[in-house]
Order: sequence, then structure tokens, then C-alpha cells
Amino acid sequence: KDFKERGVKCFQILGFDILIDHNGKPWLMEVNAGPSLRIDEQQKGPTSVETIVSQVDLEVKQRVVKEALKIAGKSKKKQLTLDEFGSFRRLKLLPEEKDQFDIFLEVHKVFNCLKGVKVTDHLTLSQFSSLAKLPGMSNSQLQRQSYDLIFKKIARNSEGGHLNFEAFLVALIELGERLHSKATKIENLRQVTSTISRSL
Repeated sequence: KDFKERGVKCFQILGFDILIDHNGKPWLMEVNAGPSLRIDEQQKGPTSVETIVSQVDLEVKQRVVKEALKIAGKSKKKQLTLDEFGSFRRLKLLPEEKDQFDIFLEVHKVFNCLKGVKVTDHLTLSQFSSLAKLPGMSNSQLQRQSYDLIFKKIARNSEGGHLNFEAFLVALIELGERLHSKATKIENLRQVTSTISRSL
């Protein structure tokens, strides 16, 4: 109340991590409450590591901060008339998007449950393969050794050679296709995630 009476405004810049799948569909991976606004990067030189300005970060982050300040400096009524903005009004999910977002959140819960309390951002082979022991997670086409092969194939193609969250999402889609063969990938993902969640 005291801030409001004095005309003080507060705002926050959020960082959205988006994964684009092979169909060009965007998936919201996470929202960072304190995204990095650094514009420098380290580059290996002939004799040492040098710190240089990243032109990509400079272009993107300079605009983010500039536009955030421009929005924050307007009254709520005037914010709605800013033609060049409007993203903050589109954060509300459409009905058809909410269902997919709910599935995504459930996948994230499964990933964290399998990962446990260790401070890592990926699953080990044994953690992933433990899914084979759960009810409904194997059939004639998907046995324990299949999990090992899926893990190695997907982890090899992911960043750092690990089964991070993005790679785990891809792995779950493949598991869903082998287990359920529904009409769409999202239906397969929904079914396999539901099966796992009931047992964890």
C-alpha cells in the first residue's frame, strides 16, 4: 500500500525456455524467475580463454531490458495500447494448449521423481531403465534391454551425451509409441506418462 501511494512500480523479467520439436511445435520447458542478462561469453583463443561480447546476447537482451522498462513505465491502461507489445497479454493458455501443458507438467514431475534428490539435470541409465519394472511399461516389443538401447540412442544425440529433460521427453514419446500406438504422439505421451505416474 505504501509503495502504491508513493507511485512506486515493481516488475520482473522472466526467462522462458522453449523447445521446438521436429514438427515445429513449441514446448514450454521451464520459466526462469531470474534469467541471466549477461552479454559476455568465453571464447578459446590461441593461447588463452578470452571474454568477448556476444552479439546475439547483446541484440536480444538489450531489447528485452529496453522493452521491459518501456512497459513498466506506462500505466496499466496505457500498457494495453502499446501496439508493438502484447506478449504479456497472450500468456493465458488457450483451451487446446492447456491440455498439452498439463501433460508437460506431469512429464516434468516424473523426470524429477526419477532423478531423485541429486543435484543433476539428467537421468542415469539405471534410473531410466527402472521404468521397465513398472506395471504396464513393457510388452513383447519393449523389454528391459530395449530401454538400454533407447537411452543410449537418445542420450548420444542430446547435449552433453546425457538424458536431460528434453531428451527424456523424446524418450517418453518413443516409449509411448511402442506401448500404445495411439493416433497422435501427444496421446501416446499422455498414456505413458499416466501409466508411470500411477506407479511412482
